[in-house]
Amino acid sequence: MNEEWRDIAGSSHQISSIGRLKCIRNRIPAYVGKILSPAKGGAGYFHTYININGKQTYRLIHRLVAEVFLGPCPDNHEVNHINGVKLDNRVENLEYVTSAENQRHAIRIGLKVGLSGESCNLTKLTPDIVRKIRTMVASGMKQSEV
Repeated sequence: MNEEWRDIAGSSHQISSIGRLKCIRNRIPAYVGKILSPAKGGAGYFHTYININGKQTYRLIHRLVAEVFLGPCPDNHEVNHINGVKLDNRVENLEYVTSAENQRHAIRIGLKVGLSGESCNLTKLTPDIVRKIRTMVASGMKQSEV
């Protein structure tokens, strides 16, 4: 795959189609053309601080790649990593989805456990207790007696 570089609007940086960031203008000539190393945050995503329209801004690398190569993020959407790898910021691995779609995707590929039944911390009844209750009700026991 060929790496394509595009300008980040309002910035002196470019982002590549594989998620690399570089400086294209700087008052210090040694920084021009330099590939920058993003930091890895607590949530596991690469991020950086860059000047956008003269203001120091915190940006997630996958969001920058998506905005530059896929276009503006639609309202109430977020960026999903299709293969589930948070550090794989290739443009073909990114898509805009709703939050609900992103959650379903994470559960489907095994990144997140669906919180239902006993795996949910709000659960009060186990499947065994539910079966016992159903048996009691089916045998004619009143709900207040159960």
